[in-house]
Amino acid sequence: MGFVRIFEYAIAFLVLVALVVFAVSNRGLVELNFFPLAVVIELPIYLALIGVLFVGVLVGGAVGFASSFGVRLALRSVIRQKRLSDKQFVASAKNNGVFPSSDGKG
Repeated sequence: MGFVRIFEYAIAFLVLVALVVFAVSNRGLVELNFFPLAVVIELPIYLALIGVLFVGVLVGGAVGFASSFGVRLALRSVIRQKRLSDKQFVASAKNNGVFPSSDGKG
């Protein structure tokens, strides 16, 4: 196990401890009203805040994925063009006698 893996586990453990301390410190109840709907949810403050954090991470990940989508499509296109170009080069080289033919005559 490398140093980086141990460092990652140490950071994850510290984050977990911080979340537990936060949850224990903020056990008070809060009401969440969903305005257009007649829904009221009462839950501990720490669940509301951790839920908002979780939703924020999901939205941020989705935005990051969507922003790199065009770049990934362009990269796939370039790779496809390179493969086609390589195939055409090899075929051209065989026809021009650069590579020996596979029938053993050349």
